[in-house]
Amino acid sequence: MIKQVRGRPHTVTQVEKASFATMANPVPPGAPAHIVIVIDENESYQNVIGSPNAPFVNSLAAQGTVFSNYFGISHPSQPNYLALYSGSTQGVTDDNTHSFPNTPSLGGELQQAGYSFSGYVESGNTASYHEPWLSFGDSQNDTVDFSQFPTGNFNQLPTVSYVIPNLNDDMTTDTGLSMAQTVSQGDQWLSANLSSYITWAKSNNSLFILTFDEDDDTGNNRVPMLVVGQGVAAGAVNSSSFNHYSLLATIENFYGLAPLGQSAGAATLGLLTTTPSQLSSSDTVVDWQNGSGGALASWSMNGAQITSSSAITYQGNLAAPDSSWSVAGLADFNGDGAPDFLWRNQNGTLVDWTMSGSQVISSQMLTFGGSPVSPSNSWNVAGLGDFNGDGKADILWRNVDGSLIDWTMNGSQVAAAQQVTLGGGAVAPDSSWSVAGIGDFNGDGKADVLWRNADGTLIDWTMNGSQIASAQQLTFGGSVVSPDTSWSIAAIGDFNGDGKADLLWRNTSGMLVDWTMNGSQITNVQQVTSGGSAVSLDSSWQIAQIGDFNGNGTSGILWRNTNGNLEEWSMNGAQITSASPVTFQGNAATPPNSWTTLLKPTDF
Repeated sequence: MIKQVRGRPHTVTQVEKASFATMANPVPPGAPAHIVIVIDENESYQNVIGSPNAPFVNSLAAQGTVFSNYFGISHPSQPNYLALYSGSTQGVTDDNTHSFPNTPSLGGELQQAGYSFSGYVESGNTASYHEPWLSFGDSQNDTVDFSQFPTGNFNQLPTVSYVIPNLNDDMTTDTGLSMAQTVSQGDQWLSANLSSYITWAKSNNSLFILTFDEDDDTGNNRVPMLVVGQGVAAGAVNSSSFNHYSLLATIENFYGLAPLGQSAGAATLGLLTTTPSQLSSSDTVVDWQNGSGGALASWSMNGAQITSSSAITYQGNLAAPDSSWSVAGLADFNGDGAPDFLWRNQNGTLVDWTMSGSQVISSQMLTFGGSPVSPSNSWNVAGLGDFNGDGKADILWRNVDGSLIDWTMNGSQVAAAQQVTLGGGAVAPDSSWSVAGIGDFNGDGKADVLWRNADGTLIDWTMNGSQIASAQQLTFGGSVVSPDTSWSIAAIGDFNGDGKADLLWRNTSGMLVDWTMNGSQITNVQQVTSGGSAVSLDSSWQIAQIGDFNGNGTSGILWRNTNGNLEEWSMNGAQITSASPVTFQGNAATPPNSWTTLLKPTDF
């Protein structure tokens, strides 16, 4: 490595001590910050929805989505509460006391995954079998008196809250009153106690859900069900068939939880369907996926603040291709300024998603000359970048035999497919060479390719479409550089705002070094510092994404710890100008490890 790179690594730095603190109340990407579920009692759908006895509930129907074919699981009450909470009726057919000390439940799973759960119960004329968490060893101590439910500052709520009104206020006719009286009384209780939260939820990435355990035994167990919150379609009616297992599956899907019981085969509700607001020019998108074939989510960030967090949807439904599909890369293939998704199936099929915020506005197979293309498994995407300077990202393919093909892209259409050439001859680097990253190192508006050999040699290809305009070894002060294997390229970005991509190196010791680039020439080599002190991060910290998160014209760094903590560094060359925990609505954002970012930090 070059002389300036060497030095004694620091074990922990001031910036780490100040800002890499343990963070609580994690908010996973794409999931609501808070969900409040009110479970009322023993009313059929038609007794509430459209009823003059429930003016408040029906005003909520206009603000959110009504599920007109939502069903309880069984009779009497308790099996339904157990089903919604644990994915099974647990064989219960009565309303007696039951205990399942070793059976997993929703509340237990949430807490084990680092989220939170509470069951708020209105005191007075109560029924313990309406409190399903009491039956499970992993959550039996999670009861909170409803008097403790916040009247403001709703950010203090748990991730998921059950709210159980007492028998006077849950619309049941078991108290001897008429159906009209009980529905009216329950409607008034909801208005008095939940309206403030509902108003808040609609602009704070949270949900309010109202459902009933079972109907009044006069029909087919179809019960009222509605959802209000940010991202939920207003005034909509969903007529698809769902039940309590569907609601449980939806919550599990939001937070990346393993499905409980029969929720494993249940359809999710597809709640978040509206188009996100237009991102400001200072916002950077961070896209996430929950495991292979899992849910997708999109964050809009402004500095270290997440300004919006939305599930990725297509035609109003959650977008989650199965595990046969993988993301080959994110890039702007149509020149609209937004990154698109390139998907590849195990059978070779390629699909382009054109994105608008968190909404997939088109999903099309890649075609060449009007026919779908599906490269064999011998071909892999080596990098994505605008190699011809037309404002649209292209695809660099590499075969196992070393051959290279450049696809010039126009949305989902391959406009040209050409072998990569140097001086008129096709090039095919052997397996000792690998693509270390893509970036515009000379500032000509075209992406270049950085190659690294197993012996440490670095080569910069200046590209003009599929033609290599020049191929030069990287030099510093006129001398060729060849970092040893203890150094790896952690990221590529324009850290000093000069319009040219720079290289961020990381040593196995944790030391970070910034190379300022001008084509194949390294103009400056500096250790990354904060407040004048060099920083060194242990291996628990990895770069999740590079982006101009604060809109200042320089690339910032999004770091992620194995414990879930996220940190945003604003950069000025090799200097960290600020290092802040990533937050959403005032809470630290710490997605579970099952969630991963999709944009590679070495594609710039």
